[in-house]
Amino acid sequence: MERIERFRKRREIVIIQGPRRSGKTTLMKMIMRKTSGPKAFVNMDRYEEKEAFEKNPLRFVEKHLPERRGVLFLDEIQGCRDAGPGLKLIYDEMEEVKVYASGSSSLSLRWDVGKELVGRAAIFTLLTFNFHEFLLSRDRGLAKIVEEAKKSLEGTIRGEDEPEEPLYSQEILPLLDEYVVWGGYPEVVLAEKDVKEEVLAGIVDLYLERDVAGYFGVEHGEKFLSFARLLAHSMGSPLSLSSLASGIGISYKTAERYLYILEQSFVVRRVPPFYSNLSTELRKAKKVYFLDTGARNWLVGNFLPISNREDAGKLLEAYVHRELMEKWKNVRYWRTAGGAEVDFVVEGVPLEVKTHGGVRRGFYSFLRAYKPPVAVVLSLGEFKIEKRGETKVYWVPLWYA
Repeated sequence: MERIERFRKRREIVIIQGPRRSGKTTLMKMIMRKTSGPKAFVNMDRYEEKEAFEKNPLRFVEKHLPERRGVLFLDEIQGCRDAGPGLKLIYDEMEEVKVYASGSSSLSLRWDVGKELVGRAAIFTLLTFNFHEFLLSRDRGLAKIVEEAKKSLEGTIRGEDEPEEPLYSQEILPLLDEYVVWGGYPEVVLAEKDVKEEVLAGIVDLYLERDVAGYFGVEHGEKFLSFARLLAHSMGSPLSLSSLASGIGISYKTAERYLYILEQSFVVRRVPPFYSNLSTELRKAKKVYFLDTGARNWLVGNFLPISNREDAGKLLEAYVHRELMEKWKNVRYWRTAGGAEVDFVVEGVPLEVKTHGGVRRGFYSFLRAYKPPVAVVLSLGEFKIEKRGETKVYWVPLWYA
């Protein structure tokens, strides 16, 4: 919100992209309430509005802002044909009109819209709630504790500070469990426990019906859903598209397209490997993580608490990945041809996620190979500091990520 606020008095068109039901509409209405003067909010999913915009963008604006000045909020614009040229025309011809637009497809907004609005638009991504945002809806005091813990680990990774000792672990852990199981869709977070699964189902169904069948033109929805489910089960492992394709009887090319759609719709993200030694370290195989663990759990049909799950490690990795990607540009994982592995590498610092017991031998293999000044183990609450060769290893709770 603060980053978007900086553009409120500037001419640039503000584009807010993100998955459906992640709060884009709510955010735009919050901005609208703070806006004075002429203003209008338009749902671009409505056929008559979309048709009017496509035929004559300037007349469309005059319908909602008759004086040709004010602020126009266009919700879910990605389905409009030639949205980019239309917005460019409004920007160039109506200097007193400020536009905010939201959309659920990265492909549409970055390509169809973005290429037309170079120098004319600022694009922001709004995902589902991260853990700190989730806590703000439950306990603002704990949210502040977690925020400070995250800042301290960020300083550790940058080599500027040491992580602070944890506080209120026994209160935070159950909330972390709830967040990892049900995810961060605002509607799901605010729903009573007995209807959370039903709310998630509605969100996934809307995504399949509108984005996949509509914008992306996928005809065989059942195959796409099967692909997404297989991907959910294999989350956190080096990706083999050929295996996934053969598992549901589709071509490799179709599997590539399905994965691309899931990425462009903000459902999953690929994590590339970190490497230096070209002969012994993996360079091409990527991992895939779901950006919302609740959506992933819906696909595998499992909403058990972390302590009762065989896939707890995968889920916690997905949580850590989501938190890391919001702060760091280059989140990687490390794996050698011999099988040594580290879950994540950020700024040359290895981060290992563990549910219980000690870390894998691959973690210490990385320390020997790269000799980083610091390394991090993210666990379910343990805090300690140890020295391994030239590296100081910090064991901190998962919510520090």
